[in-house]
Amino acid sequence: MVEQFRAWHRERDRHLASWLVLRTELWLYGLRNPGVLPTLTDREARTRTIIAEALARDFTSRDASPPAPVEVLALIVHALDDGLAIQRVLSPESSPDDAAVDAVDLLLRSWVALGREIAAEKGND
Repeated sequence: MVEQFRAWHRERDRHLASWLVLRTELWLYGLRNPGVLPTLTDREARTRTIIAEALARDFTSRDASPPAPVEVLALIVHALDDGLAIQRVLSPESSPDDAAVDAVDLLLRSWVALGREIAAEKGND
């Protein structure tokens, strides 16, 4: 999952500022025009579903159980990616190119370790 995420980021980052402007304009348009919100909500939900599916595959490939529902973990990854994209545009000098991907990789490793710890505790009960 991490390498796919990295490839997607490198492609998106070629036009990060424009991408972020468009995304922000869509949010603002949706807030000003509530009839559009269901469409934006659906798009966000589909993105989180794709992330959740990738996370589930990643946990399976690592022979680990997620420490929380993958839908919740996907929401965290999605929000982290959005926030770090903003930081990259506002402060590129202090936001490395792969900051979001490296953060997700760190989270995945932590979540795998936590999932294994929880499984071990359940096995000892």
